[in-house]
Amino acid sequence: MYRRVGSALCALMLSICASVYAQESASSGIVGQVTDATRGALPGATVTAINMGTNAQRTPTTDADGRFSIPNLPPANYTIRVELAGFQTVELKEFTLRNGEVARPTVTLASPTSPRRLPSLANPHCSRRKPRR
Repeated sequence: MYRRVGSALCALMLSICASVYAQESASSGIVGQVTDATRGALPGATVTAINMGTNAQRTPTTDADGRFSIPNLPPANYTIRVELAGFQTVELKEFTLRNGEVARPTVTLASPTSPRRLPSLANPHCSRRKPRR
């Protein structure tokens, strides 16, 4: 009788430990925000988390406040890539996510350098420079 109760108790403890370990190993995640240089929110940005060990990818899109969430990631090293049309792509390499950690990065996207504008001939306020000789 004691043997049966002891066996049942041992089996119960093992199943509880296994379920706790399983939940703990997948409880890491990334919750962040994407902004521009003026700290304005950037909705619609694509955030890609790439597990460097397995090449597995998760790709959410930022909401109206520029926020994104990638829950239930295994602890590992990641590359985080953030893309949005009209902005330079940003990559965070060797982004380490530890067991049970919820990382909270804020990623700032810079607009690409503006192309050099040439004076318009239709604008009377622009003057044409003569080439130097």
